[in-house]
Amino acid sequence: MVHRFHRIAGIAVLTVVAVLPLVDPAPAVAADAVPVARTAVAGPSPSSGPRLVFRGDGQQPVEQGDEFRITVLDMPAGWDEVSVASPALVEPVRLVPRSEGATESDPDRYQAGATVRMDVDPGTYSLVATSHGRVVTSAELKVSPYGPARIGRFGVWQEETVLGDPVRPGSRVNVLLGDAHPLPGEDVLVAKSPAFTRDVKIRRDGPEDPACKCDDGSILFTGHTTLRDDLPVGTYPLTVASHDGRETHTTRITVAGEPVTPSRSWALWGAPAVLAVLCGAGIALRLRLRLRRKNAGPA
Repeated sequence: MVHRFHRIAGIAVLTVVAVLPLVDPAPAVAADAVPVARTAVAGPSPSSGPRLVFRGDGQQPVEQGDEFRITVLDMPAGWDEVSVASPALVEPVRLVPRSEGATESDPDRYQAGATVRMDVDPGTYSLVATSHGRVVTSAELKVSPYGPARIGRFGVWQEETVLGDPVRPGSRVNVLLGDAHPLPGEDVLVAKSPAFTRDVKIRRDGPEDPACKCDDGSILFTGHTTLRDDLPVGTYPLTVASHDGRETHTTRITVAGEPVTPSRSWALWGAPAVLAVLCGAGIALRLRLRLRRKNAGPA
């Protein structure tokens, strides 16, 4: 029995030994894989090559007609110029090194400024950068519709008053509208009010600009007109349509006080001047008749 036990135990041991090699290789493989994965994570990432950098970098849309600057980075040594073109841009952008041997362009140069076309449809467009006819990199530009006006100041004023002060019937007033986001190329707007004797055209940077613009970054549209002299005391709407008529801006004109007295220059000088002209014409006519009779001689 003992001998049989040893033989069975020996077989059992041999069986165990024979099975162990089948289990051990798995941990060995896993242990070898860990350092490889760590080395890949910790090592430096490969260079991505040249790339374009601009406002939003394709994530933030740029409005129709808006301007932004473009920079190219990580260019190879010895590059001299890059041209960036897109159907969304008014014209290509020319980029040059910031300094001799630099790998990035100079973003402060005038040529680095890009302008989005006003007539391009909103959407995503490619910016393609080429150097001597070879494409070096590209990026996506998202174009959004031109945004709304940003009106800061709007109303009427006179030389002796400030914007929004009450004005008297019959007085001459200046109209002012300040827009921090005017439509590019829209230089003339029309201001309307039932208090006006007529509609008035207000112009971008017009001659009626106030001496103190109190600059808030807006573009000023100005013009002048005359208030009706029969206006009752009260407030009257003043409206201006901008952005190709898509937006209407409204404020109020406050009318108070007695009507402005019409100039008496006509009463004092106008009638006598007309009489003098008429008298002069009558005298000239009589002189011409006398000369004719004299030249004609006796009948």
